[in-house]
Amino acid sequence: MNKKLLSGIILVSILVIGLVAYFIGRRNYLSKEIKPGVGAISTQRIAIVYHPINQGIIRIADIIKSRVGGDVYTLEPYTPYPSNPAELKARITYEQKHPEKIVFKNNNFDIKKYHIIFIGAPVLYNQMSPIMMRFVMDIEPSMSEKYITIPFVYYEGRDEAKETYKYIYSYTKYSTRKNGYTSTLLDKQANEMYIDLWLNDINFYRYELEDVKDSSKNASSSNDKKVKKSIFKK
Repeated sequence: MNKKLLSGIILVSILVIGLVAYFIGRRNYLSKEIKPGVGAISTQRIAIVYHPINQGIIRIADIIKSRVGGDVYTLEPYTPYPSNPAELKARITYEQKHPEKIVFKNNNFDIKKYHIIFIGAPVLYNQMSPIMMRFVMDIEPSMSEKYITIPFVYYEGRDEAKETYKYIYSYTKYSTRKNGYTSTLLDKQANEMYIDLWLNDINFYRYELEDVKDSSKNASSSNDKKVKKSIFKK
């Protein structure tokens, strides 16, 4: 065999092995070494709210839950969606035009209990889920800088994630907003790796939150103080 060809094959093999080792090591580092800590901030300050209409969005929410903890709220309409595809499309497209008319079956979400809100919005028929449209409309009056909003979007087929983010951001513009996570993948392992990278990129694993001062009626003004607390142990 030609020496140059052999040398080229060996070089390419070394590069491939090196890249594979790097990505495996990177994934292990993110998914195993950086883990949610018990931390001083209760996981009850984290909420994951989403519309569980397909396995893609459910899987993403489950992975986020495994990484950050917190409380999960799955939002459903009071009147169940029909199983017939044509009827389902007709109803969802109508609700996307009139999200204010949606009545939730099980919305017991109390925004006052939380500081960090993950908002999971599947894309349905090229638009954001009307359930999540209604949700962000409902929380808009409460939005302020003390709330951290973090969207995640799942779509199948045509990519309308950009418009979904615009919609979410328009109703959460007064909150502290973080870049969202977008996926079309159903592969659990790939989602785990990319979600770890995303949480790391938005500094969530290292995020520090200033505890709000004690404003209870029985609290003494001398005890009012702000203390920085880390959500995750390093």
